[in-house]
Amino acid sequence: MSASAPVPAPPPRPGTPVPGPPGAGPGLAAGPPPRLGPPLVADAPGAAETGHAAVDAALARLDGLAEVPTEAHAALFEGVHEQLRQTLAALDQPRP
Repeated sequence: MSASAPVPAPPPRPGTPVPGPPGAGPGLAAGPPPRLGPPLVADAPGAAETGHAAVDAALARLDGLAEVPTEAHAALFEGVHEQLRQTLAALDQPRP
């Protein structure tokens, strides 16, 4: 008896689910589905304007993130986080 080549599986019938990640079947675009509903707050113009000067200043530091080298992102995020943390902590301090 000689070894024969494996017989390929027949193509799936129309409407039959295709193995793989959702949305990756034939004729469908892979990736996440489009977002429905209103835009996220972060997408809105002036989203960094909170009305609190210290918070607005901290968030404004993120506006140029695309121009910052990736290796510097963590330091930038840490700095903004610290600035926001200090602003929040100041709210707990008694006012004179």
